[in-house]
Amino acid sequence: MYLALGLILNICLGTVYSWSVFRVPLEVHFTAGAVASGLPYMIMLAVFSLTMPVAGTVLKRIGPRQTALIGGVLLGAGWIGSSWAPTIAAVSLFWGGLGGVGVGLTYVVPLTMAHAWFPRRRGLAMGLVLGGFGMSPFVTAPIAELIIERIDVLAAFRILGIAFAVLIPVLAASFRMPQVDGEADRRATATQTAAGGRALLTPRGMIKTREFYALWVALLLGSIIGLGAIAITAPWAQRIVGLTGGAAALAVSILAIFNGVGRPLFGFLTDHLGLRRTAVSAFVMSAVATTALILDTGNSVYSFAGAFAIFWLLLGGWLAIAPAATALLFGPVSYPQNYGIVFQAYGLGAILGTLYSGRLNELFGSYRAVLWPMLVAGVVGVVVSWWGFSRVRAREYHQK
Repeated sequence: MYLALGLILNICLGTVYSWSVFRVPLEVHFTAGAVASGLPYMIMLAVFSLTMPVAGTVLKRIGPRQTALIGGVLLGAGWIGSSWAPTIAAVSLFWGGLGGVGVGLTYVVPLTMAHAWFPRRRGLAMGLVLGGFGMSPFVTAPIAELIIERIDVLAAFRILGIAFAVLIPVLAASFRMPQVDGEADRRATATQTAAGGRALLTPRGMIKTREFYALWVALLLGSIIGLGAIAITAPWAQRIVGLTGGAAALAVSILAIFNGVGRPLFGFLTDHLGLRRTAVSAFVMSAVATTALILDTGNSVYSFAGAFAIFWLLLGGWLAIAPAATALLFGPVSYPQNYGIVFQAYGLGAILGTLYSGRLNELFGSYRAVLWPMLVAGVVGVVVSWWGFSRVRAREYHQK
């Protein structure tokens, strides 16, 4: 039940990934450029990540239900406030700033619940609840597009904001943390230590390890690639491939399936193949997809669909690899705070990914210019993962 409720709750939170559907209508409404229209998305993801360490502390003190209640109200307020915004800067303040705090507070709730309730299969459990975040555009992008077409883009903010402010507290109303199972914790700790992990590290101890910096940089690079690609999916489909606005929204919706599937898939792979193999494989896939787009000078719809499906899949994958790796490497005791620190890489990736994609488009007149930085990030990611996780052996969260 908690996995199902957490998945649905994350569908609400993951509407941030439908931003490319809002982007072109906002550019028209406010007469804004590509960089300006990416600011709300960038600020939302950055504030979201900055809130995560605080959210872990808040959850520990007041519990999951109250944390989700506060987060849901703030998220709804951010969306509703954006519906009366006079400028794109005001949208950035309300949707990106206030809404980002709401997402950050709420996001940690189902993630920590999955971590606590499933100590033997943490990677898979966290991937399943996070799948809702990744698959959200499959549900929310068509709804947003319909409201935009029937009314206008600002009305879409208001309607969705009201829905989230009501739904999120209701979904989290039954959440509670499990009683501590001392024997299960001892087994998980023993398995973790045998795999090369450092059981029960606090944030101060975590930041002294090589694995922390490798994980942080790997998540940063994966986020730059994935979030940059997601931010330009609809504009790429319309301006480079030549799809209509409705077809571009449909593409975002379909690609969201890959983002959702990537989370349980890569959570499962991290559990069973090990961190190093999984991380290296993810970056190799990214480099291959980017190379395919570079070589396709005809801007085929098939190369667009295939490459962007991989980008969406891998972003979902990194948002399962990172929390599972944090639990593996640094233990369960300080997990919410530890992952909050690791998650800062995602926020920086959101800033860099959004800025470079918009800026390169303005400089070179095409979103194709973003491909070369993405390729470099993929190659560097292979090297960082191969070296940084060399001491972490393949292991499983569950006992055979």
